[in-house]
Amino acid sequence: MKKDEVWLVTGSSTGFGRALVEELIAQDYKVVATARQLSTLSELPDKENILKISLDVTKGDSIQKAVAETIAKFGRIDVLVNNAGFGYFGVMEESDQSLVSWKNLINQQCVRSWTQTSGERIYDLSGSTIYA
Repeated sequence: MKKDEVWLVTGSSTGFGRALVEELIAQDYKVVATARQLSTLSELPDKENILKISLDVTKGDSIQKAVAETIAKFGRIDVLVNNAGFGYFGVMEESDQSLVSWKNLINQQCVRSWTQTSGERIYDLSGSTIYA
């Protein structure tokens, strides 16, 4: 990885997203940390290589704004970590369909919105294109 890469991480308020952002900051990468509630990012340092953005990955206008703010500050997005999401476990016939639909929107359909907005490809960890 190159230190001048710009990393945009969705779901940076807790868990894996937060841990990744903290590690990237510690290694002096350019980091765009995002969360639905900007206040959850307040403990991250205020440094030149860090941009904190309020982002709702289910809303196209929010994604467009995040991309525009990132491009305005850093000129590009090199790595997108689409971390925002949640799990839902249950027996299919007993599952709450509204929660299943919401999970699918966040965990799958938002990837397409990112590629449409940014015009870039997204790769999985093996290097295969998911959406082009």
